[in-house]
Amino acid sequence: MKYKKIIIIATVLITLIFIGLIIYSLIPKSHIKFVVAPNEVTVLIDDKSYAIKNNDVIKTSPGEHTITISKNEFETFSEDISIAKNEEKKMVIVLIPLTESAKALLKDPLVQGAIESSSANNSSDELSTKVLYNPILDILPIEGKLYTITSCKSMKYPDDITKIALCIEYKKQTDISDSNLRSSILEAIRSKSYNPDDYEIIWLNDIYRG
Repeated sequence: MKYKKIIIIATVLITLIFIGLIIYSLIPKSHIKFVVAPNEVTVLIDDKSYAIKNNDVIKTSPGEHTITISKNEFETFSEDISIAKNEEKKMVIVLIPLTESAKALLKDPLVQGAIESSSANNSSDELSTKVLYNPILDILPIEGKLYTITSCKSMKYPDDITKIALCIEYKKQTDISDSNLRSSILEAIRSKSYNPDDYEIIWLNDIYRG
């Protein structure tokens, strides 16, 4: 009789766990990828706190959320966002250092990608007190049948870590001239409501050709 009760209880528990997993799998989920500097920060999504590192992804529910990113000796960043069901949203945030030791953390090689991808103001080789986020980073990379568009370090301003460029690589076609292909790629950028004239364009094919 004792073993029978144990079996019944175990069966009920397994059933409840199974039902719980099914319900959990049916709950709509979205994801936020945090590309941040410094490398380790605290993220508050509404009232839930997470300790994350650069490029970590957090699962959340779709809808409106208040995102707060903080770290000691840095200025706190806060933004209201909207995220759709099953969407993966990327946030590129460089926190503003308030001390010399905080500035040193931004020299970490692990966060250089985040800094290069950000669109912060620069003053006297130091990050300003305001971060200006470049929305085009939300749609990059852009993958076409014949081309790939990514963000990359500026060639015009190689010493300014806050400047970005659009790096474009394409497959050469015998039946399409380079000029026509490049024009169609720039039109693809315009079709996404971004003006390519506002960005530094680096044609990687020219660099490879040397």
